[in-house]
Amino acid sequence: LLATLRALEPIEPADVTVVGCLDDVSTMAGQYVITPWIGVVPPSYSFRANPREVADIFAVRLSALGDPRYHEQTTKQWGGTDYEISVITAGRHEIWGATHQITRNFLEVVAQARRG
Repeated sequence: LLATLRALEPIEPADVTVVGCLDDVSTMAGQYVITPWIGVVPPSYSFRANPREVADIFAVRLSALGDPRYHEQTTKQWGGTDYEISVITAGRHEIWGATHQITRNFLEVVAQARRG
C-alpha cells in the first residue's frame, strides 16, 4: 500500500515508521525504476488518493496475497502485443505489472523474516 507514497496525500512523515527498502523494479516500458519503501502507519490512518496518479486505494490481507489460489496467469495487451503475465486476484482488483513485482518481493521478505 505504501509503495506509492508519492501518490497519496497527505501522509505526514512523522506518522510513518519506515521498515525498509525493497528491490528496485523497472516498469514494463522500461522508462522508470521504482524503489519501493515499506512503512507502517497507525491502523486508523485515513488515506486520500491523488486522482492524477491513483485510481483506487484498497486493502488485501497479507495471507490472501501469499495464497497460491489467488495467483494466476492472464493475458494483457501492451503496445499492440499480447503478454502472458502473472497476477494476484485477491480482493476486487488484479495486482499485476510493477505492483505485482513489488508485492512478490514484499512477500519474499516477509517469509524470510518469519523463518528468522
